[in-house]
Amino acid sequence: MRVLGQCFLLVLLFCGCEKYYLSVKRGAINRDSLASTYVGSPDPRQKDPLKGQELMMEWRLPEEALQEKPILVLDLIYKDYTTGKICHPIDRKRGIFTYVLLNPEFKEKGGFLTYKAEIRSEQGAVMKQWKGQLWTELIEIE
Repeated sequence: MRVLGQCFLLVLLFCGCEKYYLSVKRGAINRDSLASTYVGSPDPRQKDPLKGQELMMEWRLPEEALQEKPILVLDLIYKDYTTGKICHPIDRKRGIFTYVLLNPEFKEKGGFLTYKAEIRSEQGAVMKQWKGQLWTELIEIE
């Protein structure tokens, strides 16, 4: 009975992990982003630090997926309700791509409202997808 329970636990552990994925992490860029804030070293950027946000996309794909020439497509809705689209070709099965919104553009747009990241094949088929919690298609009224 005990061995059966251990086997069941192992099956649950191995079935619950996804080997291939796409994930997005959102972060702020400000004075706290500077290493000198924590170490106390002199840094001229402390007087006028960068202000903005970043989205860091990380992916892991099977080797076969690279034959389909995948592209990372990031759809953005900013806080001023404008939209943006960033495309980044993927040439490795594992990688990280960071999109940064800084100073003047950050002040103009107000930052990210929501986002959707997709890895698409050359034909446009969605291979992996990650949506921000508030993601919805923006309805434009003329």
